[in-house]
Amino acid sequence: MKFFPLFAATPGVYYAYENSDTVGKAVVLLLIFGSILTWTTMVDKWMSLHRAGKLSGRFLARFRENDRNIATSSLVRCGREDASPIAAIYCAGVSKLLEFYQQGQSRSGIYQTNNTIVPCRLSDAQYNAIEAVLEQEISSQIQELETKIGLLATLV
Repeated sequence: MKFFPLFAATPGVYYAYENSDTVGKAVVLLLIFGSILTWTTMVDKWMSLHRAGKLSGRFLARFRENDRNIATSSLVRCGREDASPIAAIYCAGVSKLLEFYQQGQSRSGIYQTNNTIVPCRLSDAQYNAIEAVLEQEISSQIQELETKIGLLATLV
């Protein structure tokens, strides 16, 4: 019994291109262009998701190292400079929280002893406002991570 490879018997893309009319050649070129665009989009999407995961992991490591205060200036500065989704969510939440604490301080809701800020308890409305800011930022980050997914689905 002789072995006949499947690929030797089937013509390739070049054969289809050479033996087709103008419409067929246009279809082959369109498919090649679509394939290149699809692979480019997939690689770009993989790289952006990989980068977001790596940056988020780095920010989480810094966050876990800092067990003193969630609003540490170095952590907030790092979160603003960092392009990770988690850092953006963190900064949005901390900014809103500090905004409420500064309002409370002006109303004597926060007092300071020995360089330690002791905040008053947040009201339900303030808690809901912080939750809304966090949810809005989460939605924004999800939208950013899902860019080009529709294009990729259409191409595939």
